[in-house]
Amino acid sequence: MDAVVPPEITAELTQILSNLVLGDNEIRSNAEKAVNDRLAHSPELYILALTQFAIAADTDIMRSFSLVLLRRFLFRPPPATAQAPLAPAGPRLTLYDHLSSNTLTTLERLLLYSLSHEGSPSVRRKTVDTICDVAKQGMARGRPWHALQAQTFAMAREPGGAGGSGGAGLRESAYRVWAGCPNLVMDLQTDAVLQVFHKGLLDNDSIEVRYAALLASVAYLSAADSRQLAQALSLLYPILDTIHQLSQSLSSPPLGASVNPSLKSNYHHLSTFLTALTPLCSTHAALFGPHLPALLSFLPSLILPAVDSGPTPTVSRPFPTGNGRAGNNGGGGAFVFPPATSGDGDGDGEEDGGEGGNDEEEDERAGLRLAALEFMVSLSEAKPSMVRKTEGWVDVIVRACLEGMGEFDEDEELSVWLQEDPSTSSDADSIPALYEQSLDRLACALGGKAVLPPAFKVSHFR
Repeated sequence: MDAVVPPEITAELTQILSNLVLGDNEIRSNAEKAVNDRLAHSPELYILALTQFAIAADTDIMRSFSLVLLRRFLFRPPPATAQAPLAPAGPRLTLYDHLSSNTLTTLERLLLYSLSHEGSPSVRRKTVDTICDVAKQGMARGRPWHALQAQTFAMAREPGGAGGSGGAGLRESAYRVWAGCPNLVMDLQTDAVLQVFHKGLLDNDSIEVRYAALLASVAYLSAADSRQLAQALSLLYPILDTIHQLSQSLSSPPLGASVNPSLKSNYHHLSTFLTALTPLCSTHAALFGPHLPALLSFLPSLILPAVDSGPTPTVSRPFPTGNGRAGNNGGGGAFVFPPATSGDGDGDGEEDGGEGGNDEEEDERAGLRLAALEFMVSLSEAKPSMVRKTEGWVDVIVRACLEGMGEFDEDEELSVWLQEDPSTSSDADSIPALYEQSLDRLACALGGKAVLPPAFKVSHFR
């Protein structure tokens, strides 16, 4: 892309930015003064130079750093000069308000170039954040960004699989722009917007595209007026279908894992999907009314603890030895003496080698249980009369809360737990406490008459 500022300005800014990331306090302080001085005397020139540097810098770190600085500088009050008189009382203007129309047009053009050409996913997300801020602030001041609308729609239709700067990466960025600035699509034809969202929610190549499309869909539904909301009811079907598909493939690798092996498991992704959808439960709970029976077909398996029945006996091993967790659940093997300790292994090192991975999977499973529970409790709080009519909804939440309250960390030493002073220890953030708080919230929303019967039923069963 052709340079928009003289090369000497670019070289000067490069040196200043390099000094800003140094550990020497004096050098960094001088660099900060230099930045404020340049922005006070030549704001347009150095804003464009900073934007251009965010495209041309050699390292991902410096490009990301430039985009973060750009957002900070654009929407803060401009640095005061010694000759500047005191501003009269009124709305606080930012540096963005002092830029000319030509400078803003060039700024937007540079950001669009970064959005479509940036090769690093992490840097492109910084570009998305900056673009969303510029778009929102511009529209608030009566400056629409039609070029951004056109480019994001073109990116959402970009073919190609996961990985790289094209294909799925561009589609993901388009949906993230709409999630961060839904006003870009609020005035467009509803059917066209829903069609694009539907396609992203069921993307065949990337779980990240599906997640970004979910964020955009939630933002759109939250900002829609009553007329748009009535037309957008069908959007709940692909949203919940995506959630259901994930719940049925928790042990499978996520979409795009063949191209990006660093992707986390579907336990993690389903947790983030449910967390992103939960705010819509509080603001538009009625949207979920027709879908409660379908939700109840798979949510209980997410919030209730998995039962390990222990190893299966075989002819060669009629009395298999179960692990500690299986034994606690009644599925352990035959009596073994001497009892195994936490430090004992089987001699091949496999158990110790997989301990870190097992811990991470357990954390992801625990996070998924809490995310699904929060989804159900939030929906119950927002529309108690609706969930009361769905048989089994309250029962499964109560049972999940009571099960979670009865769990404890098996890795915690018993002696440490016994020596703790209950009056001084703070366990409000512990997992059992979170389940207890969820049960309290459910009781406050539905009343004790709805919660006590299933609670006694669970207690009697146990």
